[in-house]
Amino acid sequence: MADIYISSGEIMIRLLVSALLGGLIGMERESSKRPAGFRTHLLVSVGSASIMMISATAFDPIGQGNDPLRLAAQVITGIGFLGAGSIMREGSEIKGLTTAASLWICAAIGLSIGAGLYLLGGLTTLIVILTLTVLNRIDKDSKWNIIQRISKHEDTEFKESADFRKLIIIIDLKSEILHEIENRLKEYKVELLDVKIKRKTDENGGTTNGEMELLIFKDEELFTKFELINIIKDIFDMPGVLDVEILKRT
Repeated sequence: MADIYISSGEIMIRLLVSALLGGLIGMERESSKRPAGFRTHLLVSVGSASIMMISATAFDPIGQGNDPLRLAAQVITGIGFLGAGSIMREGSEIKGLTTAASLWICAAIGLSIGAGLYLLGGLTTLIVILTLTVLNRIDKDSKWNIIQRISKHEDTEFKESADFRKLIIIIDLKSEILHEIENRLKEYKVELLDVKIKRKTDENGGTTNGEMELLIFKDEELFTKFELINIIKDIFDMPGVLDVEILKRT
């Protein structure tokens, strides 16, 4: 019956093309060690193409009132179960959203090829691969990525590879050295993330000096002991600084 609308040769071509396009996306996910890889994406794409062809031809072979979207529409809904299986929560992070999206779009590619829209399926695959490879590298290398995550996560739990430290400085309240401290930290490629200042009082209740608490971090690398010692020494030598301590952020 299917041959009334699609020849056997065309069916074979559509299935092979959908397997190729889905497999290309799956290979990228496989190389990134994601839970859904080459075989999963290939099967989703081929299955979607097959269902699209069934939906377009099998229900009404004489062409009266056929609805080619009858089964195809259910693919988009059903693929959500596979996508949900690739999403995992690890601590405060949620992983697998990109893989879930790639599975969903593989279904769309399979439907496109099953409908004979080769250009649509091919261009969609190209855009997906560029997104998963080129844009992923740009996102990792860009400093804007850090700034963006800081703005979205007030608790600063935004980058596992960052080394956070708490810098405690006891200062004379008359001194104004925060800007100078920030400039000195930049020399060590250290980012200043948060600042808290509170007054310290003596036994008689009088204000004597202040305690400045700074949250600092280095991205993609750890502080060395040499750097920590030099940071403490440089800040301690500043006018108005009475004490300096660096603690590991917990």
